[in-house]
Amino acid sequence: MRSCGGLLALLLAAGCAGGGGDGGGAAPAPMFSRDAANPLYQSSGAAWNFSGIGDPMVLYDGGVWKMWTSGGGIVAPDPVTKVRTQYLTSIDGIAWTEQGVALDVGPGPTDWDRGGVETVCVLKDGGQYWMGYAGYEVQQQPPLGMKIGLATSPDGVTWAK
Repeated sequence: MRSCGGLLALLLAAGCAGGGGDGGGAAPAPMFSRDAANPLYQSSGAAWNFSGIGDPMVLYDGGVWKMWTSGGGIVAPDPVTKVRTQYLTSIDGIAWTEQGVALDVGPGPTDWDRGGVETVCVLKDGGQYWMGYAGYEVQQQPPLGMKIGLATSPDGVTWAK
C-alpha cells in the first residue's frame, strides 16, 4: 500500500509516494521550481473556503494535477462555518481550477462527521480512488473527538463514505 506524505513539496515531487496514479505508463509528472512571490494556491473566498484552506493533498493522475484541501466556510442552508474537503484541478500545476466540495460533512444530526471532514490522503489503485479523512462532531472547544473515516470514488470527484 502506498503512503501519503505530509509536505506539499514531497507530494509534488513524489505524487504521494506513487507518482502517476494508476501506474499505467503515463508520462512522468513535470518538475516544479519554487516561486517565493507566488503560492501554489490560495483561498478564493468561495462559500466553502472563505475562512481558510490547508492540508493539501496533490496527486498527478492521467496528465492532470488533482488537489484536495481542507477549507473552512459555509454551505447553505447551514449557517455554521464547517471544514469540508474541496477539489481542484490543474493541467500545469500553476493555474488551479476549483471544482467545488469533494467531501462534505455528514448531513444528519447524529452523523459522527457532521462538524468537519478534513486532512485527507487520497490514493488511486487501478480505477478506484481511496480517501482517508479526519471527521468530527460539532463542538466549540477541544477535544474535537476526531475519528478517521474512509471514502471511495470511481473518478476522484464523487465520493461515498
